Amino acid sequence: MTTPARLARIARAQRALRRAAAADAQMADRRVAESEAHEEAIVAALNADSPLHGLLVGTMANALTRAARNTDGLRRQAHRAAAHYRREHLAGEVLEERVATAERAEAAVQERRRLERILAESCAVPRAPRRKPPTSDTQ
Repeated sequence: MTTPARLARIARAQRALRRAAAADAQMADRRVAESEAHEEAIVAALNADSPLHGLLVGTMANALTRAARNTDGLRRQAHRAAAHYRREHLAGEVLEERVATAERAEAAVQERRRLERILAESCAVPRAPRRKPPTSDTQ
């Protein structure tokens, strides 16, 4: 059986993994938002009136296509990062429950040992020696 101290160390490592997964998920969401903002800037530039507008439409359309593909890839990455975080979070919760169970089991063992010591000490109380039966002096 795994000791509570070992499980607690594993739980600390699991919490660190969970925090790292959460940071990755937040970073992925931030990159998606930046990419979407870039797409919106390209669309706004396409909608703007400029004397060179006709010369740049093809180039800007290609840039918009690349930005859309990039955003789609970033969304998939963000989805994977969020799924990874959920798995780490669930694993952490399960591990925390195991730590609590192991600690309760260890406390129960310690309590049982304490009670056994008390019982052993109470049974080991010296008793008064038995008295010899009286002898009859009549013969």
